Amino acid sequence: MNDSPDLLSGISTEAKKETEQLKAEAQKNNVSKLASVQMLKTRLIEESRVKGEKQAAQIRKSGESSLAVELRRIAFKREERLYSQILKGVRRQFSEFSESPRTNDVLVGWIVEGAIGLGIEHVVIHASAGTLPSLTPSLLKKAEQVVADLIGKDVSFSCVKDELMNGEGLLLKDHTGRLVYDNRIEARLQRYDHHIRGIIAREFLQE
Repeated sequence: MNDSPDLLSGISTEAKKETEQLKAEAQKNNVSKLASVQMLKTRLIEESRVKGEKQAAQIRKSGESSLAVELRRIAFKREERLYSQILKGVRRQFSEFSESPRTNDVLVGWIVEGAIGLGIEHVVIHASAGTLPSLTPSLLKKAEQVVADLIGKDVSFSCVKDELMNGEGLLLKDHTGRLVYDNRIEARLQRYDHHIRGIIAREFLQE
């Protein structure tokens, strides 16, 4: 049985329409897929850029932090080296101060400072064998007068040789030995540690 030309033409037309529709849908799907791929690609690129910037920022921050740490380490080493040199010079000066004409004035100053710090009526001065001969009666009288002038109180002094002391400086105590004002060189340097480091930072380390 032969199909009529009209029927064949209709089938052909429908087939073409279906084909065009399928092509259109396929193209639409492809466009949609391409758009999705492009969006995904764009998103991945953006995420990579953001991630890269974050990593770069982290690396930069880490580098800056490492640099800051290194600079602080260098500054600390410089400060410690300068501090050590200054203390060495101070110790050398004090080791030679017994030959200086200012020896008596220095000792009087240390005694007066310790006496006022202790705040007692009689102070026992402990000194090394090298320092003891410098603590003459006239020097002690001068120290008593300076204390009286400064705080309006009478203070007396006596001296003993301290076999355990080495180096320069004085230990000032009450008669029981429980109250102590340490005016040995090392103790004085420790008390002035912050002041010395401040001078170093201000005079030598500021750029």
